[in-house]
Amino acid sequence: MTNKQKQLIDAYQEMHSMTLPECECTCRVPYSCCDPMACEMAIRHAKESWGITLEHTGHPRLPLMEEGRGCIAEPHLRPNCTVHTCQINSFGYKPNDPDWTGRYFLLREQIEDLEMKVLAEREGVEDDAEDDNGTPGDDSSGSGEEG
Repeated sequence: MTNKQKQLIDAYQEMHSMTLPECECTCRVPYSCCDPMACEMAIRHAKESWGITLEHTGHPRLPLMEEGRGCIAEPHLRPNCTVHTCQINSFGYKPNDPDWTGRYFLLREQIEDLEMKVLAEREGVEDDAEDDNGTPGDDSSGSGEEG
């Protein structure tokens, strides 16, 4: 596992720690957004992006839901579910909690950035936006104007 993959997994775990209580405590019907299509998307993502096969649990409606445990997929294997909250989806923010909303969007931006870097690693593309020190790289390609 690369350093960027570990950072991405950690960021998704942090997001899960933020969004799970929202689902459990804020929603009118907790876990009501879970649906079979989201499970199938997670199964495909886990296989294609991480090489992990997620097995159906036998739940009558939700392929990744297990009685007494909840979803069996780790947060990074189900990115759409991990970042979802009803309030963010409905309003674009968490009402009456601008600090939580700010942390949420900063973390989501970090996740999106890490996703791009991990994808570049998988495809063997160098990330020239930053050097090894995490500072902006030198664009030595010229003036950027076409001649």
